Amino acid sequence: MMLVPFSIRIDHSPSRRPDDAVPIGALLERFSGRMRGRVAAFAAISARHADLLTSFPAAALAIIGRPASDGTRAEAMTLVADGEPLAAIASVLGLPLWMRKLPPEAFSQPLPQAFGAPVYDPAFASRIVTTCPPSSGRPDRWLQTVLEACAHGDGELAQWLGSKRLFACRRVPALPVLPLVFYAWFSRHPEQPAAKLMFRPFDPKLGLGRAAMITRHWLMRVLQDLCLASETEPTPWTQIARIGDIEVVPLSTSGAIIDEGTVMGSCVGTYVVCVVAGDCRLYSIRDGDLRLATMEVRACESGGLPCIVQLKGPRNAPVSEAVSEVAADWLLSRLKIRGSHSAFRSGQHCDKAFQTAIWEPFAGRSRSEGGSARSQKVPSVAEIMTMLAALKGFERM
Repeated sequence: MMLVPFSIRIDHSPSRRPDDAVPIGALLERFSGRMRGRVAAFAAISARHADLLTSFPAAALAIIGRPASDGTRAEAMTLVADGEPLAAIASVLGLPLWMRKLPPEAFSQPLPQAFGAPVYDPAFASRIVTTCPPSSGRPDRWLQTVLEACAHGDGELAQWLGSKRLFACRRVPALPVLPLVFYAWFSRHPEQPAAKLMFRPFDPKLGLGRAAMITRHWLMRVLQDLCLASETEPTPWTQIARIGDIEVVPLSTSGAIIDEGTVMGSCVGTYVVCVVAGDCRLYSIRDGDLRLATMEVRACESGGLPCIVQLKGPRNAPVSEAVSEVAADWLLSRLKIRGSHSAFRSGQHCDKAFQTAIWEPFAGRSRSEGGSARSQKVPSVAEIMTMLAALKGFERM
């Protein structure tokens, strides 16, 4: 919405005559639309309050965003009226002083009242302000990303994320930070079981796209290997089956899937994501130690019955007629078992198992490393899956 520039009259100003006027219309346009009314009212209090909108927008918005009953709000308002230094105002509000250098466009969301320890580190402050994108980009997305990483105590990751050029663009979707925080933290703790499923630890030299891809595939492996609720009884789809001399072996872990892809010279190792999502099951068809084929089974749309959608030999070569017959006989034998259709979907991912594998070791130590209290909401597996789906969109950046 385009606003017509206008002026407001400042009354009882200690630094201007009563007939002075401060042009505010252009400045208001730089603040989020939902805040403009309160920003205009704040500027109308006095010239010093109006000046704060340009000298320290974050402080002005922190005051505006707090209820009138908040003691720090009243104290900060007094400091502003008395013309006290910006450092004193920042101290009362709990704001890092480096935020005074951020433009109004950086504050599309209310500021938290608690920050992670890294934001107060002088070395971090001197580096992070140099990475803020121009007002023509998305400094608000930049600030949200930096503060979320800091909320979990990871100043190094916040600095790395803040330096990415994508925030200089206008169209930047919200970056799901928490999976990247997990990736960076477990990279520093290789003794953790979840870290052992990682292809490559975090390195600041990585680009965002590469880091996003590694993070997504790593957490998918964690969900498949460490967070899958154990099925109370074996199902026809999870047991090794023998058709004559041939075995059909379920590939139920990410390690087994990746190993199959390596041995067979195929891309099946990338199918971990599909298996985690419950879209398919994978099997290895073997004659003793010799692997003959890899088979993908999915619930087909017509009627929803499981069907074979891929059957490939080594290096994706066509399989023999004998192997095709074995696969068909195996599927038919599964479908004849009562209840096999409803049991086809893979087991549900367990929130408790995720907490044990990821959240509990992470949250316990990240608190001691400077994470703030607001970072301690435990995410569900469903929320993590949503974040990973969003993270996929950053893999080409």
